[in-house]
Amino acid sequence: MNRLKTISELISLEGKTALITGAAAVSGVPLPTVLPRQEPVLLLADINQQGLQEARKELIDLGHEVSIFHSDLADKNDIDRLWSELKEREVNILVNNVGFIATGLCRSG
Repeated sequence: MNRLKTISELISLEGKTALITGAAAVSGVPLPTVLPRQEPVLLLADINQQGLQEARKELIDLGHEVSIFHSDLADKNDIDRLWSELKEREVNILVNNVGFIATGLCRSG
């Protein structure tokens, strides 16, 4: 019987760059067990500066190449600034982990 190939045998992330928004929530999550062996360069963006620092340290300790970007993705100016900071990098993967909650009526009448 043929065995199924693992994700790392099917898709190589070596040399790729991943932007992870809402990345402060990543702290404590074993990303290396989720990502294939050839992990991408990680770009972490979040409004929580302390959480970003903790996630960065944790991932660097595990051998990842990590850059952090303090950004409030609910603010268009911060989004523009983030893209300006990233313009020299080719982002191949987006993990959109940021969330917004709107409250109130969706429709009136």
